[in-house]
Amino acid sequence: MIRLCLFLGLIISMNGFSQTHHSYNLPKELNEISGIASIGDTLIAAINDGGNEPLIYLLNFNGEVVKSVFVKNSQNVDWEDIASDGIHLYIGDIGNNTNKRKDLSIYIVSIDEVLTNSIVDAKKISYNYEDQIDFPPNKDELFYDAEGLAFYKGSLWVLTKNRSSSGTAYLYKIPKNPGNHTAQKVTEVFIGENGWLSDGITAFDISNDIFYALTYDKIITMSFNNNSLAILNKKDIVSLKQRESLIVLKNGTIWLADEKHMLLGDAKLYEYYND
Repeated sequence: MIRLCLFLGLIISMNGFSQTHHSYNLPKELNEISGIASIGDTLIAAINDGGNEPLIYLLNFNGEVVKSVFVKNSQNVDWEDIASDGIHLYIGDIGNNTNKRKDLSIYIVSIDEVLTNSIVDAKKISYNYEDQIDFPPNKDELFYDAEGLAFYKGSLWVLTKNRSSSGTAYLYKIPKNPGNHTAQKVTEVFIGENGWLSDGITAFDISNDIFYALTYDKIITMSFNNNSLAILNKKDIVSLKQRESLIVLKNGTIWLADEKHMLLGDAKLYEYYND
């Protein structure tokens, strides 16, 4: 992940998402946390960004590491998000800062094996975007980086992080079974015109048919009907952080995590109420 030289001192007013008093420092093993997924109501599966070991960390909701699990048959080129269907975890090696990767992958591991073993075997999905022709494309067509992966209605969904001047994110659908697949572009949605630093998607989850997307400074909720996304609301979050991770629990509680940043503070886990 390219380290950010972010504008400091920016305080953004809250607008609907109220942070609780529950916030926890994460251990140094998760200084580059890039994705989280819930396992039931008691555990969080977390991964680190590219260049780190291929490990899944199991956390309790106090941010404490319960165990770590080594993922065999995998490589952490640029792990950016993790999703769950209740039976499997899907690890998205989908980061693509330069838009020239031809080895995009999603690793599949059994939740039961993660819970009981210290080493698990991964199956692999390899995929390409159906509309990408050039590797890399020209600078105004950098549409193929991604940090958001979710499971929904039997398929995997990737929401991209547009690195061009346009603030449009693309939504792709990928089969959940191992093998070589072409990601089908389903729709696109305009996030904003302030560039990827403010309007780039850094995490993605789906709960109760609502699509949730995270940027460094806001949570976005969207409806999905007739293969089309429509923004319902954008909620700003107090203070600027390198927010990389998002899950929404069944009760509507939102959990976020941010990476350690030399200027923005330690890696933390946060609980928010969805007002």
